[in-house]
Amino acid sequence: ESDYYVWGELSDWYCNNQNKMTYNPTYRAYTASLYLKQGFYNYMIMSSPKNNPSSFNLDEMEGNFSESNNSYNIFVYYRKPGYNYDSLIGYSKVDINL
Repeated sequence: ESDYYVWGELSDWYCNNQNKMTYNPTYRAYTASLYLKQGFYNYMIMSSPKNNPSSFNLDEMEGNFSESNNSYNIFVYYRKPGYNYDSLIGYSKVDINL
């Protein structure tokens, strides 16, 4: 069993509790919530075995084949000035098959 982290420049290249993902049984998926400024971020999902927390692995989640197929779910939210909630204004699923 492993722990999973959102890893990249947005996490200052560290794996810690701030960017650790947790399993959500409702979605049957690992999720994370991070505060980010508007912009473009490159990131990867890093795994670390629970029995060896100082060892990290990109291949388990990211794969190591350049011909891998990838699916991305893109959610776009908007918050009106003065409101205390976000509205989902766009969604797209993108499949990249090389």
